[in-house]
Amino acid sequence: MGIKKKGYSMKDFNKELLKLQAHLEQVRQNLPPSKQNEKPAPILPHHLEAMDLISKEVKGGKPILNVHLLDSCNYGGCIQSSSGIHTVTLRKKVPDLKPRVEQDERGNYKPVLDENNEPIFDLIHLEYNTASVCPHCGLINKYLLRLKKSGIGADAMRKHFNNYEMESEELKEKTQSFLDGDFQGGLLWGKAGNGKTHLLSAMARELIWRGHKIRYVSHQHLLEEVKRSFDGEQDPRVKWLDGIDYVFFDELGFCAKTEWAKQTTNELIHSAHASGVKIMFASNLSPNQLKNSLLDMRTSSRMGEMVGDFVYQMRGNDRRGGF
Repeated sequence: MGIKKKGYSMKDFNKELLKLQAHLEQVRQNLPPSKQNEKPAPILPHHLEAMDLISKEVKGGKPILNVHLLDSCNYGGCIQSSSGIHTVTLRKKVPDLKPRVEQDERGNYKPVLDENNEPIFDLIHLEYNTASVCPHCGLINKYLLRLKKSGIGADAMRKHFNNYEMESEELKEKTQSFLDGDFQGGLLWGKAGNGKTHLLSAMARELIWRGHKIRYVSHQHLLEEVKRSFDGEQDPRVKWLDGIDYVFFDELGFCAKTEWAKQTTNELIHSAHASGVKIMFASNLSPNQLKNSLLDMRTSSRMGEMVGDFVYQMRGNDRRGGF
């Protein structure tokens, strides 16, 4: 039978195949460098909106912050993953010790001993392949997923340090110290609309991009979650601080001052204090107003210990352009 058909032999087939491969190589060499082979530019926290990596969407009648993951950058052997955490394969060397051996006259191998009759070891390096998160796309997707899971809301759109003007050097310095881990916590307070939530959102983005896990809550929303747990949903107080490095507690005191709300709020602050998590509060109420209307003596003491010297009154004008 053979493969030959209509005068076309395997030899002819191989010749045509070689011609085609040569042609494709020539075409490839004449193409401009592919962007897929270029090192991707860094993606910073203030790039997310412009790159359409986050968006404001409505779900169940409520606005939410949604994230859009990057495809594999294809740089440096990046491998696409369905989870979005794309990886690259790295070649690693690990030092190890190998006993030195020699062959005797019978062809058997035996260890080489030193003058103390102890075995001699030689330093060697073992090589192996390991998968690592791609720093150009997989890591960004990891941060985006943390942002989505953090609880930060749709109000965080376009709220980052690149469009935030610090009202004083003191605020700038204390904010930087908190981001660097020098402060355990802080309290920003002042009238509505003067940039507290913008600053909290900017800090949250920055810390996620530094590799931290954050939790962003508003006081009223957190109390509503606790109430829903009475109907069978999981009580957020059980795991709300698990694995978290930083908490942003917005609108402290913006709730009905019922006895239940006061007690629950005090419990939440106690748990944050006990966990050792770093925490930034924001409130329209002054420290004295918080003490008089919401916090008991023990909670005031614990909160004071957490915020330390970072108690700052925001005095700026309404940035929302209200009436």
